[in-house]
Amino acid sequence: MAAIDDTSAPPKRIADVIGEIGSTAFQTNIVTITARSARPRPNQATASKQVNAAADQFDQMTQQKSARVEQSAAAADSLKDPTHK
Repeated sequence: MAAIDDTSAPPKRIADVIGEIGSTAFQTNIVTITARSARPRPNQATASKQVNAAADQFDQMTQQKSARVEQSAAAADSLKDPTHK
């Protein structure tokens, strides 16, 4: 990136330099954000364990409800069929 040494530089050249400065600043911000997001946080492991535990609990509840629905359906079918007694 070139510096502006002459105050009589054409406006386009000034705009080009400002554009380069802005682009470099943007790229620096992206690199900084990427580095920060890649860095593990102390509470990240705890949060991950909590999410996994909640997912396991949800899965167990879903399986239990599914079993109850199957039992209810079987009971309803047995009530409909009078010869099943």
